[in-house]
Amino acid sequence: MLRNEQDPCPQDYELGPSIYKNQNSVVNKAIIKATNDPVVIKRLHLDDYGDIQGHAIKLVMREVKIMSVIHHENLMPTIESFLSDAEVWIIMPQMDYSLTNLIPITDARLLSAYFYFIIEGLVYLHEQNIIHRDIKSGNVLISADGSVKLSDYGVSRFIDVMETGQEKPLSFVGTPYWMSPEMIENKGNYDYKTDIWSLGITLLEVYFGLPPHSEHKPMKALLKIFREAPPRLEKDESKSKLLRAFVQTCLKKDPAKRPTATTLLKHRFIKKLENSVKRKAYIRDSLSGPSMQRLKI
Repeated sequence: MLRNEQDPCPQDYELGPSIYKNQNSVVNKAIIKATNDPVVIKRLHLDDYGDIQGHAIKLVMREVKIMSVIHHENLMPTIESFLSDAEVWIIMPQMDYSLTNLIPITDARLLSAYFYFIIEGLVYLHEQNIIHRDIKSGNVLISADGSVKLSDYGVSRFIDVMETGQEKPLSFVGTPYWMSPEMIENKGNYDYKTDIWSLGITLLEVYFGLPPHSEHKPMKALLKIFREAPPRLEKDESKSKLLRAFVQTCLKKDPAKRPTATTLLKHRFIKKLENSVKRKAYIRDSLSGPSMQRLKI
């Protein structure tokens, strides 16, 4: 629930250092003064959206609404949100790592564990008629106990079905190197399968340390994604046949040929570890040791 600016919410928190910043928002570490619990605060600057104020508020409110309705252990929750002057504050639990800080990862079992939890979050989102639209390693957060959460719903949206039964057109958004061909085509008729493409690209990003086409400028990369055959993981790049097959399954040019997130949970690559307890333990053990401290957010 978005509280109004008369509530003394900013005074409840002690802001710490900034850990992320873009054109429209900044993310700070913070402490809840009453409990001394660590949190992170995403502050969205309404005046910086470069558009009419009403549209900016609509975009921010959509993100707040999505965060308020999702309740899943593999999705970043919101503790509370409120309006303060021309900023919306979104309070979230503090995590220890971004997946970006841990790559490259070539251990097939570890990749399987991470992507199992990411897909679990996607299954829930898609069941709520939400497309994430910005799957990438930077939006996957991990705690030291092995918990994995998909985050950042700034460009996520509900698939709205009007009374006519027709879906409202979907816009061209996301991060270029992870965009699906159908999103790049920009006809506004893509669906949940765009997240499956981005998932496959994210796996390649995590495996190699960078997404495909990252050597090119964004516009050229978009043209290559749209025109060329999907990227693959070759035999000389990975000995894991299941890993190669998983990537190929996600990166079908025709979205109709891509599996759903629910189907992906049954893929043999994702089932490498028998249960969630073992997956979480495998991730936790990979994060142990003094060398991991410097990689924390």
